[in-house]
Amino acid sequence: MTDHPTVFVAADMEGTVGYVNWPAQPPEPADRRAQLLAEVNAAIEGAIAGGAGQIIVSDSHWSKENLEHALLGGGASLIRGGPRPYLWMTGVEKADMVFLVGFHAASGTSGAVLPHTIDRRIRSLRLNGENAGEALLSTLAAGYHGVPVGLVTGDQALVTEVQAFLPGVTGVAVKEAVMERSAVNVHPAAAGRHITNAARQAVERAGELTVLRPREPVDLDMELNEPHWQQALALVPGVRATGGCTVNYRAAWPRIMALLSLFAGWIR
Repeated sequence: MTDHPTVFVAADMEGTVGYVNWPAQPPEPADRRAQLLAEVNAAIEGAIAGGAGQIIVSDSHWSKENLEHALLGGGASLIRGGPRPYLWMTGVEKADMVFLVGFHAASGTSGAVLPHTIDRRIRSLRLNGENAGEALLSTLAAGYHGVPVGLVTGDQALVTEVQAFLPGVTGVAVKEAVMERSAVNVHPAAAGRHITNAARQAVERAGELTVLRPREPVDLDMELNEPHWQQALALVPGVRATGGCTVNYRAAWPRIMALLSLFAGWIR
């Protein structure tokens, strides 16, 4: 770890203050995009206060065109648009640590706001038998390149989920679910302060962070909502149909990410 680490900020939106439902189609409303920008900038401010050098922001939500680059703080680089070969973690190999900002809990999580994994076509996703949400996928994608996760922000269910497999991570809960599409939200100004303070602390303790690497070969098991998505994936060499809507793929980690990128970006 360098004295001035490069921080990779993956920026999702369902875990931001006030976000409780998806619009019918992109783009997201201006107020939702503004709140994401505010929380990302709060993380950038804290990272720089803690001694970070370069900041790389990955726009990770839906169309991946939510953030206005000129409004990002810290002279941050921005990865925008998609599809991408390593999903929203494309470019993480250039970083020293990762922040997951505005993330959400895995598909099927109770007491969570809008829990899902990648998109709502996936009913469940398991890695080596363990239920995996986007936070675990992100952590393993970073860990494959020796990069630790230092900060996660989202709802309380997301923070609890991540701290179960990454006990040392700094977590900021900006809301708590009432039901799947309702939540008690922290005031936006308070959320920004909490994120900034947590980001600063995460960078200051960068040398203490744990790298979580995938155990290879990886067994990926996915249950999909419709048979035709299973049938499309089963055309990929090595993918086995294990039921009417389920597949298994046993492969090295980069191939797992490639298959998930294929599904998310090209199979509709």
